[in-house]
Amino acid sequence: MIQGKFHTQEWDRFVGFMCMVFRKSELNANLARDSMHFVTRALPNENSSGTSKGGMFSNARSPSTKRVGSSKVVADNFALDTNNNVPIYDARNQQNFDLESDLSNLGAALPAWNQEVPRGSFVVVGYTAAVYLSNMGKWTLSLNIQWVIIIGCPDEGENSSEE
Repeated sequence: MIQGKFHTQEWDRFVGFMCMVFRKSELNANLARDSMHFVTRALPNENSSGTSKGGMFSNARSPSTKRVGSSKVVADNFALDTNNNVPIYDARNQQNFDLESDLSNLGAALPAWNQEVPRGSFVVVGYTAAVYLSNMGKWTLSLNIQWVIIIGCPDEGENSSEE
């Protein structure tokens, strides 16, 4: 899972767009502290007694964010499984990177980032979106993470001002 904060004007545009695309006047979403969650598939429910908490989201950190696996992005998978690695790419200081032309082959265009995404980083998140009817009867938006591109990290600004 990765949490992201939208710029104010982008948040309004995002909400309007998602409601329009899914033809819903209102959607619930997995938000915490003004941050949207981009997630992999939830772990399968092994509790068949029916007493477990319903819903698609888990508060547990996804193991898929721990390291980078294959450099190839599989576009026909709607949502990565919980045990899949989320590809994370490093676009910092990549002057020849062009998102439009390199999007179909990010693994060849950018080096892999082999650690956790630092808190406060500026990133581009590739995701698919879906809605589902929650156990509480509310239409809920799910943003299914596909990949992450790191554009900048918070500690870079501190280090670059000292040079």
